[in-house]
Amino acid sequence: MDGNSEVIFINDGSYDASLEILIKLRLSHPEIKIISLSRNFGHRYISDVFSSHYPTW
Repeated sequence: MDGNSEVIFINDGSYDASLEILIKLRLSHPEIKIISLSRNFGHRYISDVFSSHYPTW
């Protein structure tokens, strides 16, 4: 990546190993951002969370 980009992942409280994989991947790719939720709140909630973290997107 060009250093000016971000890749945003939203973990919706899944029980698989995806969060751990993302955390390890972020060690070598600082452009990765992770929003981790405690459980699956549904797509509308995730949209609201994303908008609050990135209002100008």
